[in-house]
Amino acid sequence: MGKISQIEYEVYKEFHSKYEDDKKKLEEDKLNKEKNLIRRKVEMAIEEEVNLRVDKEIQDKYYESLDDFDSYKKEYRKKIHELDKKIQVCKSTIQFNEVE
Repeated sequence: MGKISQIEYEVYKEFHSKYEDDKKKLEEDKLNKEKNLIRRKVEMAIEEEVNLRVDKEIQDKYYESLDDFDSYKKEYRKKIHELDKKIQVCKSTIQFNEVE
């Protein structure tokens, strides 16, 4: 029982080789899964960063438009105030002319 036969050795060698190949394939699969997971995380982080930048640009444009609207309102109010003054002058002139 001390020695193994040539056939037993060949069978052992074949199974051991298959075991080593399977072990190597499992390790490669595990590494590929980890790489894919890391790749997905990076892609998600990039997508999130892009979304944040787009959101910031949209927000900046929104606030810009609000500023434009505020300046438009100020101009509009200023013109209304000037027109009110002219109307008062006209009313005063009409009243003055009616008195005479």
